Amino acid sequence: MSPLRFAYFNAGEIFTVCILGVFLFFIFFSFSEADSILEKEDFSNVAIKEIYRLEMDAFERNGQYVNLEELIARSNVLDDFKTYPKQMKDYDSQELASDGDYFYLLKLEREKSKSAVLIEDEKERKAVGFQCICWPRHFGTTGEICHYVNDSGLLSVSANTFGILDGVKKYSSFPPDMKEAARAVPRSKSKKGAQWFRLKGFAESDPLPTPFD
Repeated sequence: MSPLRFAYFNAGEIFTVCILGVFLFFIFFSFSEADSILEKEDFSNVAIKEIYRLEMDAFERNGQYVNLEELIARSNVLDDFKTYPKQMKDYDSQELASDGDYFYLLKLEREKSKSAVLIEDEKERKAVGFQCICWPRHFGTTGEICHYVNDSGLLSVSANTFGILDGVKKYSSFPPDMKEAARAVPRSKSKKGAQWFRLKGFAESDPLPTPFD
């Protein structure tokens, strides 16, 4: 039988095989993309914990926390991080970086001025606390969830529903407000309407339930 006659009499079967092939391709692509997103989300969790670890080391050595540029220089985990030009009002205390998949914003909490008369340079005051938040550079492509940690060693996470945190330009009030993430620290996952949930922290001995259990 010639190829043309074979194709004519088996057009239905050939069409079905083609449709199945396309369907299987999209399934394979979807699983591959999902695995890639999970890997990027897992790394964001590792990276923010690395930032916490490095900050605690710096505080133990010098009695104060340091900026992201110093942390990046000290860590192999943060090798691919690139910092962005200072673009925030409180630029001496906030620093933005990205690994290409996630944004990381570090905010240093500096001690209050000891003088009500003299205006001290922001950099001259010790950084006695810090907060760090990370969110996906492109929601749904480079990740979905967000992480937060502060100098107390407590963590919170957000499912980031509908990409509330997504990139920089798309986020209307950059830099993102960390208050909700910080407030999640003393809460459990049973808090209705919460966007952020508490995770087990570095300073805790007993594990806490996660919102994804």
